[in-house]
Amino acid sequence: MLRKCKGRYYKYSKDVGVYKPINFELGYFHTWGNDYEEFETGAGNYSIAIVELPDGKIVKVNPNDLKFLDTKEYLEPLEMKLTKEKVEFINKYNINIALSNDGINTKDTRNINILDNDKIKDLFMSINNKEICAVISGYNYNYQELLDYFHNKIGDVHVNIENLKVTWDMPQDIYNINIDKYKEHIHKLAEIAYKDILNMNMSREVMIFLPYLNRIANYQNTTPITCGQMYFSMNIDLSGNIYNCHNSSIPIGTVKDNRLYLLEQQDKWIRDNMPVNCKNCRYFLLCKGGCPNELIKNNERYSCSYLKVFYEQVYWIANMLENQFETVDLEV
Repeated sequence: MLRKCKGRYYKYSKDVGVYKPINFELGYFHTWGNDYEEFETGAGNYSIAIVELPDGKIVKVNPNDLKFLDTKEYLEPLEMKLTKEKVEFINKYNINIALSNDGINTKDTRNINILDNDKIKDLFMSINNKEICAVISGYNYNYQELLDYFHNKIGDVHVNIENLKVTWDMPQDIYNINIDKYKEHIHKLAEIAYKDILNMNMSREVMIFLPYLNRIANYQNTTPITCGQMYFSMNIDLSGNIYNCHNSSIPIGTVKDNRLYLLEQQDKWIRDNMPVNCKNCRYFLLCKGGCPNELIKNNERYSCSYLKVFYEQVYWIANMLENQFETVDLEV
């Protein structure tokens, strides 16, 4: 269902040589996409809304210039989003379902928390293959509090925690993380994880750092992009178009294209959106330049400031573990 919206877009006027704003009172939102602008330091990408006007024309709209007209209609009928019949279909075909939820602060980051709706929560819990996808943000960057929330709310459902990526001109309070507090919290987590690894205890603290420790141990087998898009998964629409990311709106090929060609297009997209500072960054092995969709500021991504804090603790654990073992000569 396409959402109704209104707003304004900009059209270039050859007469005066500038872009003029054009207001529209009704449009139909299709999806979020990305555009870019060339600067002296390279290309800077930013988010756009792709909107269809009543006459069929497609326009690009800045998120700040867009207003949805059906917000109440779109958000309120939760019972229509997930039903018993849909759950039965999901379980019948073993479909994996990931619920985006950021814990107690979900209303601040996603406007609504469906885990507060008992009916929807019960339906979600009846899904066989499910997990939670949570994002660390300025509202909540305490991993333990986040995991405690989910444990108390829905038990032992697997929780995948990601760091926030600033892919559009979002409010600053969402990504404004107190670096000093975050650094103190992450080091405490790292100390717990280190001790648990030595005691062979696969705790939740260990699970937070384990994927990144694996990247250090298996650096030769990692993909050019940490999420593995196009290498481990593909984004295909109903027309057979293939996209480099599920957040992208511009196809890079189709299902008829050669696999090698698609990988070359994916790698080019990654290279073209690589910040300058990544070339000499000591954390490049862990992030591979970050998400190509994320915005760039001062030659690095918006999330670099707090991701570097996290990655430093990954290296701390790795160095501590390396010093725990002696080199053994296995030659006979």
